[in-house]
Amino acid sequence: MAQCCVSVPHVMPSLMAAPKTGSVRFRQAVPKALQAIVAETLGRPAGTRQIELKWTVGTKDAAEAKRQWPGALLRAQGIFEAALSGATPLSAEQLHALAGIWSQRQLDLWAADPSERQAWNGWRETVEPDDGPIALPSFYAERLLESAGVVTDPDSRPRLSELLSQRLNRALMRQDQLDAGDYNRDPLPRTFPAWVPPAAVAPEPPTGTSLSSLFDRWAVVAAVKPRTAAETRYATNALIEFLGHDDAGRLQRGDLQRWRDALKADGLSNATWKNRLSLVRQVLLFGVSEGVLKASPRVTR
Repeated sequence: MAQCCVSVPHVMPSLMAAPKTGSVRFRQAVPKALQAIVAETLGRPAGTRQIELKWTVGTKDAAEAKRQWPGALLRAQGIFEAALSGATPLSAEQLHALAGIWSQRQLDLWAADPSERQAWNGWRETVEPDDGPIALPSFYAERLLESAGVVTDPDSRPRLSELLSQRLNRALMRQDQLDAGDYNRDPLPRTFPAWVPPAAVAPEPPTGTSLSSLFDRWAVVAAVKPRTAAETRYATNALIEFLGHDDAGRLQRGDLQRWRDALKADGLSNATWKNRLSLVRQVLLFGVSEGVLKASPRVTR
């Protein structure tokens, strides 16, 4: 299948068909400044960096994938917002709702393919009644959260794993009843609360002045050589990619300091950093002179 959306450079999201399977996947690069905190937010091992957000949208059909596009964008936005502002903990009601969804999925899976249940043979024998709840491996909770498009805090994940363990035991008991011919209605699912996802965090409204448009306006009037203009465009685009946004009004001194530190950590020399900063600064100073920016952030070189 041909790809349903052309991949866009930098941090722009895209829909791409996997070469081998044809399944359409959502992909979005994570800005370098956020890679460590996004990895932590998603529960990745300590010290890792999340370079890209990527998941299947559940179809190989290009038209259906495009219908899934808004939901995929909201999910990615939620991940970035949670990384920036702190992931939202799930309430007890939300945790029980997710665990109920998972247990019903297990029963549906076993009904469609009885061999799938064999993977859980012996699970109950490993759980002693006096031991209290034993959490399932975190993999199952992570997959459930991903399928629901939820990013939550580190404390909610083990709580969900414990609930999944309880619901698994109950699902296995229910399957035993079905295997024995008891098809009376199971009263437990009616007690599960409805799943209500955490409220989405509204993105900060833009100031109306983008770094890219500011560069375009500067380039029209700047009396510089074509090579200098090209280098300034490159430096401006590099800053936009690092920030993960194009809002000039949100740029702070701390953003430039983090950009400097990241570039130097990648091996950039002081001379190259100073040159790149001076290129970006002339665009920012132009914005100040035009009255679209209040001030140009300053940073120690």
